[in-house]
Amino acid sequence: MDASTSTQVFTKQVWSFIIDQTPASPEKLDWAIAQRKRERGSLSPEEKNRVRQWKQMSPEERQRYQERYQRWKQMSPQERKRYQQGHQQWNQLSPKERKQIQRKLERWDKLSPQERESIRRWFKN
Repeated sequence: MDASTSTQVFTKQVWSFIIDQTPASPEKLDWAIAQRKRERGSLSPEEKNRVRQWKQMSPEERQRYQERYQRWKQMSPQERKRYQQGHQQWNQLSPKERKQIQRKLERWDKLSPQERESIRRWFKN
């Protein structure tokens, strides 16, 4: 693979992070944006919005998002559909109901993977 092909492959890999809303790092994001602008002249409105959202996240939020996105990529179509249905239900909840769920999710988020697995097993039985 020559240097030009290698650069193109790397550009596609980094840009796929942006398309998927999971850039590897701010430096790679900036590099990929510059490459995309050289290739196409500009970013699409959707790409601009995703870049803006990513840059507004704290490092901790980026890490959590990347972890959750990795889970999303491994979901089956049925699991994704259930997740999307849950999202639709979320939008129909009252602010009070949302706050209650957010508190529960924050507690869940603080659990270790082992604690989560233990709870999942307990509920299955």
